Amino acid sequence: MPHARRLEVACNRKGDYFGNDIDVVVYGEFDSETELLAFKAHDLYQESIRRVRPLRDLRFAADYDVTIKARFTSRTAASEAAARIPANGGS
Repeated sequence: MPHARRLEVACNRKGDYFGNDIDVVVYGEFDSETELLAFKAHDLYQESIRRVRPLRDLRFAADYDVTIKARFTSRTAASEAAARIPANGGS
């Protein structure tokens, strides 16, 4: 796929006591948000969405910028940050 520096599709191997809702993981790396948007607009990506959407029950997605780093100077700061995350994961 053009525009992606790295693109991986794999089965989820993690077993979780609280849920195993995710069967397939799609991981991509892009050099910029512009490249990500171009990837999403590409015909191959659009065709994959058209084929996969009717087959899925759930979809979880996250985009993040690796240049923005979270740093914690103590266990207390990390604990306080974790406490601000909603128990339902924000959904």
